[in-house]
Amino acid sequence: DVCSSDLPTTSTLTMKKISFEQYNKWATAQGGFIEEDGEFDAEEAFEEEGVQFHKGDFSVDKLNISPCVVVDGDLEVKGEIDWEFERGLLVVNGNLKCKRFRFPFQAIIAGNIEAEDIRINSGCDYYLIVGGDIHAKSVVELGHVITVHGKIYSPEVRSVMNEISVGGKVVSRSAWLESDDED
Repeated sequence: DVCSSDLPTTSTLTMKKISFEQYNKWATAQGGFIEEDGEFDAEEAFEEEGVQFHKGDFSVDKLNISPCVVVDGDLEVKGEIDWEFERGLLVVNGNLKCKRFRFPFQAIIAGNIEAEDIRINSGCDYYLIVGGDIHAKSVVELGHVITVHGKIYSPEVRSVMNEISVGGKVVSRSAWLESDDED
């Protein structure tokens, strides 16, 4: 029997540093779009930093992407998602729950995203791939490709410079969509 007091708390959960070679093997084993799109294009420049990796669900007050973070489970960020470098990669092999998602680099979320708002601008250099649904008050693309394999449940969905693809259909630029959220 495991008592709830024996389970790790947010403050005791940590990430471990792995090499890009170890990350690439893990990504290949996941298959699908994690394998296809989860490549970090600046591995050589960040060999010393490596990849911050956590197996299992992970909950933190603030998440710092420096430069690559991988969570093999669900991720909850109660505060901000921040970054230290001009490149970054976030991979969540589960669901992401956060207050705001404004990460301007490459992100792959295998499950759903639940956020107050999603507003992303990468100068049309990077993308966000979501394997499930997005639940947010607003989803605004300001120069970032957003691909959602499920649905978007939001009263505001707007594509300004690049594209938002939902279930294989592209949302036209400057389109405003009203959600038919039945949840």
